Amino acid sequence: MAFQIRRPSATAASPSPAKEKPASARLRAGIGVQKIKKPAKGKKQFVLFVGDEGAILVYMDGAAVAKRVYSPSPDNIENMSALLKSDPKAPITVLLDSLDQSYSRHTFPPVAKISLNNIVKRRIQRDFPNEEMTGALPIGREKTGRKDWLFLLVVVQQSDAFKAWMNLCLSHDNPFSGLYLSPIEGELYLKHLAEALKDASPAYERTEVNSDGSQWQFLVSHHKVGGFRQIVLRDGNLVFTRMAQPLNDSEPAVIAGSMEQEMLNTVEYLKRVGLEDNPKLQTIIICSQDIRKSIEAKHIPAQKVYILTPYETAEAIGHSGIAMPEDHYGDILMASSFILRKKRRLKFNTKLGNKIAQLVALKAGLRGFAVLAGIIGIGYTGYAGLDAIKAMEEISSIKRQHAAAKAEVEDLQKKIEVYPKTLDKILDVSKTYEALASKVDYSPETFMVDFLVTGGGHITIDSYDWARSSLRDENSGSVKETISITTKINIPRLPEETTDAYKTRAKNVLRDIETQIKEYDVTMNGVPSFLRDNEALQTGFGSAADNTIDKTDNIPVEVKFTAPKTAPADGMNPMGEP
Repeated sequence: MAFQIRRPSATAASPSPAKEKPASARLRAGIGVQKIKKPAKGKKQFVLFVGDEGAILVYMDGAAVAKRVYSPSPDNIENMSALLKSDPKAPITVLLDSLDQSYSRHTFPPVAKISLNNIVKRRIQRDFPNEEMTGALPIGREKTGRKDWLFLLVVVQQSDAFKAWMNLCLSHDNPFSGLYLSPIEGELYLKHLAEALKDASPAYERTEVNSDGSQWQFLVSHHKVGGFRQIVLRDGNLVFTRMAQPLNDSEPAVIAGSMEQEMLNTVEYLKRVGLEDNPKLQTIIICSQDIRKSIEAKHIPAQKVYILTPYETAEAIGHSGIAMPEDHYGDILMASSFILRKKRRLKFNTKLGNKIAQLVALKAGLRGFAVLAGIIGIGYTGYAGLDAIKAMEEISSIKRQHAAAKAEVEDLQKKIEVYPKTLDKILDVSKTYEALASKVDYSPETFMVDFLVTGGGHITIDSYDWARSSLRDENSGSVKETISITTKINIPRLPEETTDAYKTRAKNVLRDIETQIKEYDVTMNGVPSFLRDNEALQTGFGSAADNTIDKTDNIPVEVKFTAPKTAPADGMNPMGEP
């Protein structure tokens, strides 16, 4: 169906108070589109739209829907699993559209914002002590009196089916981007849609409006995974949401009648919270073409009524790649628009979801320890080296991430009951790393700075590994935690470098490693005999053949660092030299 902008004529007669436009004249082409900012071209991501009647997995490729899979039950997810496995690097986000969502309006005293969050948090803990999924959505302030803060407190009940859908996310390698609720995130969706339709011809329009000046928007979207999702905004803030399930009938006329009745029920309820008769209310209905034909728009008490198919809605908001002309339901449209919009209103957590998020945070925390592989291994390939200042900036950023993840790591150790077996090793090493990193002597920053100045950048890293060990003192009973870092470095011969110059530089590199890394024990294997200064480097693996350097273009050496450093024996240095 085509669309057009309504262009009133200066000489046109005033419209009648209530006039319904025929279906052929509804919403014709030319709507002024406010496009959502689209992701980078080719960016791939998943969104799982979950309801009480199943779930839809949508695979986005850039701003277009590449694939979509529906399942009525989490017991039948083979196709979804196959789709997730086809792109394990694409992140997955869950958008929940279930019945088990409760919203209650609360006021809080007009305190400063810095104190407000704690007050709201205590209220949630007091009112919902046994609920796992709770949240608070700010919806503005009272316009009169003390101007109290207004919030919607949200509680979500977790059904067995919902937990099973979450487990689908946990059982795959795809990064988990978070859990959100469709009514809350639908606030931005409805705002965008209402703005896009403001200059379009509605299916029905009343001219008499008795309003206090408030702007109301009412969205009804027919979803395959649930029913009729209703979202109501007042002055841009969410004030009401409800999922109404249609009658068990496939006749479009019956479904249309059920939808109309549910909307009337909602309007009657809204009158209790400030909605007047003949309000300044913009109503948008998203349904199939068959159902639209049976809806009597004049029965809906609103100033303007728009009735669109999912495909027309996608065209209206400038997202032609997320719906097809034959689509009957608005699920994919809402899910796709949500994932394409970077802004989010409220993120939720569950114990199961936290397991995924905490593992990601844990990996981020351990990056401070694995930075040798990421920064040295890449930055020191070839002769270019890595600028020390840039490296220190990256290290500082990693340390900040580690500090933020520390609390989550500790919580993970206490709460996780079932998790991949590899997590035990990760937690084991993380615990030791945190213990050492809490002391400045063993911080990754100290280690990295010392290592970066070694050899003037003329070294390469062939391999990198680390391990954790625990030694118990039989006398004191105390346990000593140690971490060892083993690297295989190469000292390449520079172009036009003479044999003597190469030999001298290689010796200096090894000496720098020994002297610069002051807070770690340093041992070396494979040092050629021609690099030993008066046989001072007693590290083994040398042979008579090592004395030939003329044809050597590269010198490999294995270097091992161990923290915390042990006190050297009298008369000996850390490398075992006399």
